[in-house]
Amino acid sequence: MRLSNQIGICGFSILCGFVLSSWSNTFVGNFTVWPGKHFDMFATIQSMGGAEPFMENVRKSMDESPFMWESSSKQIEAEPGDFICCHPMLPHRAGPNYSSHIRYAVFMRPTRMDHALHRLTITESDMWVEYEGLNEVFRELQTKANVDTKSKVSQRADENLKTDQKNKETTLPTLTTSQNKSQTKSSFQV
Repeated sequence: MRLSNQIGICGFSILCGFVLSSWSNTFVGNFTVWPGKHFDMFATIQSMGGAEPFMENVRKSMDESPFMWESSSKQIEAEPGDFICCHPMLPHRAGPNYSSHIRYAVFMRPTRMDHALHRLTITESDMWVEYEGLNEVFRELQTKANVDTKSKVSQRADENLKTDQKNKETTLPTLTTSQNKSQTKSSFQV
């Protein structure tokens, strides 16, 4: 089992990375993120009743369609010595490396001493609780990004339920791929 599966969502306070090799082009093992998706993840987790059902569905979806996440990703271009940090709910991964060079980086997951007290709060009601001094700014950005996330999540859930009823299967209402094979999307995109 991979460590990330053991940690789950928000098992740490912030993800920090130090770039040790050149990522001046894409597809050289770049750190890859999905900008703004931490807002979507937060709303989806709330709509599904918690982090565990969400993570189970993510694992299942990634097994069934490992490339579904590629459509809106951003590969970070960086040079040795650059520092990267992001919220633990921001979807991320190492990008593909088609170069002849090894991708070098050091990542760590610092955790506040009181993190265990905040972990449920982070996933269920306030993803910015650990960022004292910045949390009001982040909450304002989240509010702007989530103007209609809840209604979109409800619409997606209804669409998925209709599809499930047709197929006579029951699945959780998120992270399904579109039927258009030329472009795959996660269903929790805004």
